[in-house]
Amino acid sequence: MGLFDFFKRKKKKPVPTVEIQKNPPVEIKKVANVSAVNIKEISEEIMNDICDHYIAFDVETTGLMPGKDRIIEIGAVEFVKGIPSNSFSTLVNPQTKISPSASAVNHITDEMLMMAPSEEKVYSELMDFLGNALNKGTIICAHNAKFDMDFLCNTLSRLGFDANIRYLDTLALSRKFIKGPENYKQVTLAQYFGFEIENAHRALDDATVCGKILWKIAAQIQEKREKEAEQIAIHTPKGKDLELCAYIQNMLVENKADITMLRFRVDTSGYLDCKFLYSFLKFKTNKKGTYVILYHGFEVIKNSHFITEPCSVSEGGASFLRLYFTTLEDLQVLNERIVAEYQHTRSYAKKYMDMGEYCFNEAWDTIRPWKKLNAEEVTKYLEIGMQDHWPINEKAIKSVVQHTRDDVVVQTTYQRIPIEEIKYLNDEEKGFDVGGPYYFNGEDQRKDGNEKEAVLLFDKARENGYISPALYESYAKAFHKMKAYADEIVILEEGIERLEHNTGKLETRRQNAIEALYRKQNKEKENALKAKRKEERRKIQNSQSPGKQGRRRIVIQYDENMYILKKYSSAAEASRETGCSAQHIRDAAKGVREQAGGFFWRYQEDIDRDERETSNGHD
Repeated sequence: MGLFDFFKRKKKKPVPTVEIQKNPPVEIKKVANVSAVNIKEISEEIMNDICDHYIAFDVETTGLMPGKDRIIEIGAVEFVKGIPSNSFSTLVNPQTKISPSASAVNHITDEMLMMAPSEEKVYSELMDFLGNALNKGTIICAHNAKFDMDFLCNTLSRLGFDANIRYLDTLALSRKFIKGPENYKQVTLAQYFGFEIENAHRALDDATVCGKILWKIAAQIQEKREKEAEQIAIHTPKGKDLELCAYIQNMLVENKADITMLRFRVDTSGYLDCKFLYSFLKFKTNKKGTYVILYHGFEVIKNSHFITEPCSVSEGGASFLRLYFTTLEDLQVLNERIVAEYQHTRSYAKKYMDMGEYCFNEAWDTIRPWKKLNAEEVTKYLEIGMQDHWPINEKAIKSVVQHTRDDVVVQTTYQRIPIEEIKYLNDEEKGFDVGGPYYFNGEDQRKDGNEKEAVLLFDKARENGYISPALYESYAKAFHKMKAYADEIVILEEGIERLEHNTGKLETRRQNAIEALYRKQNKEKENALKAKRKEERRKIQNSQSPGKQGRRRIVIQYDENMYILKKYSSAAEASRETGCSAQHIRDAAKGVREQAGGFFWRYQEDIDRDERETSNGHD
């Protein structure tokens, strides 16, 4: 499949065909109007133009200064649907000598230029070749394009030609979209993509390679955009989430809030994230119902009718609550507080964006894939949402029983130095410098699955004064993976005590560890009780049939003529010596099967019983 077929298959809308109009030679004017605009962003319209038609351009010069030096060779290649279809190539007599350094690169000599056509002749023909590219039409591309465009514009202006050129720089675009090459020189990119260059640093060959590179870049951009479109589809709110989005946006508008950058996104865990660059509110629907995550300090939670439950660690832990609701009207009591959170988040985002152009542009690039509601959508989804209902499974929420530390036996395995013996206990900066490397190495070990080595390194970090919520969370994760729940509880309690603030996640992890330890110890109790009952049943069975327990049944091996070959104390012993299955021997001895291992078998007790019955019969 060709690249044009690739684009044709990918695009949803047919690409309009650009009719190439050839302009007649332009007469020299006394006052020239020449400009060249670098297209830095590849819009859908620009992508369509590239897929249809573009011109790759390259020049060789007497030096590096457009105002002083002259073009000595021009190469231009017309690409139609990614395939070279027409070209223009010529040397140009610059009426000046070429510098030795330039000649060493492009291998063009003064002798070669003596018989070359003049600038006036060359540029009249070039104007005809470029056609509507001189009037914001066909896009021109070049590698390190500013160099080529500066020389071209300087020459056109000097000769009195008018031009308004749009161009792309394949050097800048390859740096942005192509990952992998050692560097972004045109020769390196050609090798990376598998293009052959017969005459590097000659205008026609360089222009041809440049055009092929642009086609590769366009394919990369198209592929990236398709992946982005897939991600946008995954993370775009749908159904009831859109009703929540409409409610929040309408509420902010009614409170005269700036919603210029208000966006909505569904994250990978299914949370509806309301954002002004940063998140200010989250919703989630699970089997219990639909809830909003609120900071534990929300005043409206106190003495309210709402059903709540603690948040998970990923939701912020004990510092936050899940507040379940059944209608959009339920959220109205939260409006004032939500607006305050929104304004706070907006202010924080604005501070970041005011740090400079890079931060400003990055912020807008970040929110670009996120959902923005227009006024019509708000009206539509709000009308539906005000009539909708979100059921709550109160029984499932209230059935969750949380155990306390008193419900478990905390016996630790790992010991570490007391807090008062920690170095740099009151110097967090020194503790970070000395203990920090131990922590980061330990975290690498933990992520690699080496929990025991990680804990030892965390101990070293702690001993040297390193303290942070991350340290105690990493301790907890390592102990939890090892099922050392008691040690997890103890270290988390230390973290909660030492850190004092922002301990919500640690408190939730501690509760999870208590629950895990409770389940573990409860399971151990159940297993111990089952073992005890089993032993009691065994003793009762032994007391009821004391002669049968521990008795072995002698088994006799016969050949096909029913001559005794050997007696064994048990079928297991016979199996070990003959290699035959013990179960097969038992089945043969019972008469279930005729033979086992090519032999006949009988139990000694059965033979004795038969002999007794025979003897009694004769009597």
